[in-house]
Amino acid sequence: MNIDFLRQQWGEKNASNGMKEEEIICRDFNNEKSTVKRLIEGFSKMKLGNLSKYPGRTKTDVYAEVIDEKKKQNERDTLNLQIKMYTPPKKNRHSGGQVGKIRWAKLCSLIPSLERINEYMLPFFEVPLVNKKCDKSQQIKLNTYDDNVQEFITKVLNKNKRKILELILLGSEENAHPNLFCGIEYVDKKRNKMTVISTKDLVDYLMNNDFFINEYGNRITLGDSFFIQRKGGDRGRSGANFVQFRMVFYKLDLPSSKKLVVKL
Repeated sequence: MNIDFLRQQWGEKNASNGMKEEEIICRDFNNEKSTVKRLIEGFSKMKLGNLSKYPGRTKTDVYAEVIDEKKKQNERDTLNLQIKMYTPPKKNRHSGGQVGKIRWAKLCSLIPSLERINEYMLPFFEVPLVNKKCDKSQQIKLNTYDDNVQEFITKVLNKNKRKILELILLGSEENAHPNLFCGIEYVDKKRNKMTVISTKDLVDYLMNNDFFINEYGNRITLGDSFFIQRKGGDRGRSGANFVQFRMVFYKLDLPSSKKLVVKL
């Protein structure tokens, strides 16, 4: 059985399920009998209108208008939420979910100082194509570089750590930055709980760790809950050559005062 095909099917299914999850969140939030809206208002310390799907393709999935009687209707702010589904590790090995993907050249254009490691990172992420397929015989791993090069790579990444995290978790469109990150846990294909974290607190939490190259040379890890890798999959086509950012949501260990947990 073709593992790349299975990975593609997994990605397409997750994207579809993600859109359905956004609709469920909006429905629950806007239900007068639901406690979800009241709890999120308490956590964010804001009075909110109804939750709606955010237009376009940004890091924000859904949003609610912030009700402030002192401001005119056209001056009011919004509370933006990003929604991600995840499963506990014992139920599914794919529990580390994608939070972003980007071409290496595009990443360097947005964070120019990463150009310093371009000669090492580009061959890692971008496998040459032969007959429109990635030639895996030319794929390299980061541990093929000597210790000095590996140290230089992680030094540059750590120097740009906050820029990388904010770009991947918040996006490049300032108006559409999510304020809250909402993880929906599924157990046995059923919604179990929702964990809500401020995206600012999430970035600050991840900033406490440093990037390092794992022993296999196929990932750059930040603590045990965030990592960077070549995307792969996509039936070996050029789409496999993206830089992929993944987060293991259940391993985020923020203090209880920094998160809201809602049983669903």
